[in-house]
Amino acid sequence: ESTATINKRNAIPLPTSSTANVPWLYYLGFAIFRIINVLFIQSQFDPDEYWQNLEPAYCHVFREEGTSCQGLTWEWKQREFRNDHENDSSSNGWILQSVTRAMVLGMYGPVRSFASIVPTLVFYKIVKTCGIDTSWMVSRGPVFLNAILVAAPTDW
Repeated sequence: ESTATINKRNAIPLPTSSTANVPWLYYLGFAIFRIINVLFIQSQFDPDEYWQNLEPAYCHVFREEGTSCQGLTWEWKQREFRNDHENDSSSNGWILQSVTRAMVLGMYGPVRSFASIVPTLVFYKIVKTCGIDTSWMVSRGPVFLNAILVAAPTDW
């Protein structure tokens, strides 16, 4: 008996449905489901992380030049840098001095990383640029964005 015959007989049968070969349809289905959830659910759970996403993104996009954003918590604010270590004439090597300088700069904040707010920040920038920055779009738009970018992939 030939090897080809043995492989055909022992092979795992593949699904014959045309949708089985298109995994993005599953994602699309879950995304539509999550968008319907956003439209019909009227209650809201407000963890601190939710506002820690919206407030900094909003401040970066909609803040007027020369003003500070009053809603930001201390994790997002950058303190004034004092350069007390610049005149340190110790015999430490340049690597140790560079590491020390990086640590000192890091101590002046912000404590939070901007990576988590990038999707909301980009969304707000698009909304502002297109001139559709209504209060509904600014408050509910990120919920739709999270439904598509976070909830639907975790359902999949």
